[in-house]
Amino acid sequence: MGHVDGTAAVVGDRGFLFLFNPNYKQLPADFVLDQSIGVTEGKQYLLKEIYPFTGRLLGKERSGISTRGDIVHTMLDGTSATVFEIIPVTQIDHPLVFNAASLSEQAAAKAELKGTDLILTHVAGQPGTT
Repeated sequence: MGHVDGTAAVVGDRGFLFLFNPNYKQLPADFVLDQSIGVTEGKQYLLKEIYPFTGRLLGKERSGISTRGDIVHTMLDGTSATVFEIIPVTQIDHPLVFNAASLSEQAAAKAELKGTDLILTHVAGQPGTT
């Protein structure tokens, strides 16, 4: 009690991270993207939320993409679970939306660059937040 628990299932720098908060209050969950969770070879990673917000990308502040050795900080609501997919990144060929929930599970938050316009679709969140 008083802490968040978790486990990782990572093979070849790709896998899943399961976090659990058995407490009745919101608590921080901090972990390092390193060999302690099975990340050993790649340099850059996407953290894609599988549960509870399917498809949301957890982004590193000011860059989005996490690198091996980064300390990842997230908050877990009381009596909740969160699952992340750890995905190695080699090349990104389109804009990504980080830290934003989708309007529905059927359509992920999407960013598209048309000329000088950035178009965001299927994005949900509290107005005025970053």
